[in-house]
Amino acid sequence: MSSFPHRNRPLVVGINSLQVQPGRAMSVGIYLRHLVGGLAKVDEDAEYLIFVSPGTAGTFCTENPRFREVVCPGTHLSRPIRILYEQLFLPNLLRRFGVDVLFSPENSAPLNLPCRSVLGIQMMMMFTMPEYFPSLTRKVYFRYMMRQAVARADRVVCVSDSIRREVAQYLGVPNSKMVVIPEAPAEFFRPMEPCAAKAEVARAFGVDGAYLLCVAIMAPYKNLIRLVEAFGIACRKANLPHQLVIAGGEDAWPGYRASVVKAVERCGLSNRVRLLGRVKHEGLVPLYSAADALVFPSLCESFGLPVVEAMACGCPVITSDYTCLPETAGGAALLVDPYDVESIADAMVKVATSEDLRAHLRQAGLERASKLSWTESGRRLSRLFRDVCATAKA
Repeated sequence: MSSFPHRNRPLVVGINSLQVQPGRAMSVGIYLRHLVGGLAKVDEDAEYLIFVSPGTAGTFCTENPRFREVVCPGTHLSRPIRILYEQLFLPNLLRRFGVDVLFSPENSAPLNLPCRSVLGIQMMMMFTMPEYFPSLTRKVYFRYMMRQAVARADRVVCVSDSIRREVAQYLGVPNSKMVVIPEAPAEFFRPMEPCAAKAEVARAFGVDGAYLLCVAIMAPYKNLIRLVEAFGIACRKANLPHQLVIAGGEDAWPGYRASVVKAVERCGLSNRVRLLGRVKHEGLVPLYSAADALVFPSLCESFGLPVVEAMACGCPVITSDYTCLPETAGGAALLVDPYDVESIADAMVKVATSEDLRAHLRQAGLERASKLSWTESGRRLSRLFRDVCATAKA
């Protein structure tokens, strides 16, 4: 293992992006792409090697020549192959390239590392909501790997204080070993002129008129069935003219989309609910900008990026009073009980029928979003890499 304090060469940082796979909508991919962009803006000294799967090459390209991608063959073929590569071959690559510290952004890392380790924790659902993981083998394996990775890491990065508390509770990690570095809205999330946003939404998605928006993958913990039921109640209570637009990938949880469609039909909302499927990240800007509100009643999040993306576009936000979401909203959203459809429905009615409330939430959200940036998150992570390498490993 290299000894940073006495070195004469630049710090070499490895980033393991092998969990980002081509053609899949993965939050870790969005997180890592913008985090690398933030690092590239602030770190002018270290060299960065980003280990990528075939098919994702070019995803993390920056104008900073100190950032390079290393393609790892075969890691896109299946999850078992990718895991074997990480455990058996990636350590040799790290040694060959003289990597001083490896950043693994999502819950696991090679167990036999030749360098220091910074581990990112993206989600604790395997511990907090185990009912969503029916495979006992998978559950036991991933819990074991996470415990091992956390135990061997020099520092653990959490994207919210809520996740930090869960890591401490379930994995016994001391606070001194953890640091909270939040996510942020990308720079392209900013308010569009209302008429232009509505025209673009009509052109690109065929959605006309007022609507409430939810940005979420098709997964049970996103709470979309209760969202649909609450929307039906809100429409009946206040005779709302709105549509409900749900944007998000449909491959996250087999069979869940069909359950959402059945809920839509059961509530008599087939003409009022639009399922857009996956939308490119940049394509969310007009959707946020033209919506009367983002409704995000998720049951479990690590950060809840759509909340601050919507805020950055001037979109009022309704979200859960659960897990990290009050922390992410920062007092700039209307909070609801995600298990109570009446609570969600009442919030929809309040926001949809009050221009004053929408204006208040819009301004509060813009102020909240302005306090977060990937550049600042990159700066803090860059300092952490140096601190880890400057400290003798215990």
